[in-house]
Amino acid sequence: MFFRIQYETQIGNVWYPVVRYDTAHGFAHRDILNLKGEVKKTPLFN
Repeated sequence: MFFRIQYETQIGNVWYPVVRYDTAHGFAHRDILNLKGEVKKTPLFN
């Protein structure tokens, strides 16, 4: 099973990704993104 869900928020006229859930690297995980473009990846299931 493959999935991708992303939440974005609008600041001014620009949309920014905030959190993404997906299986892009062979496992289900959550990516938390910040305004600097840094990503914190955490697995959803152990």
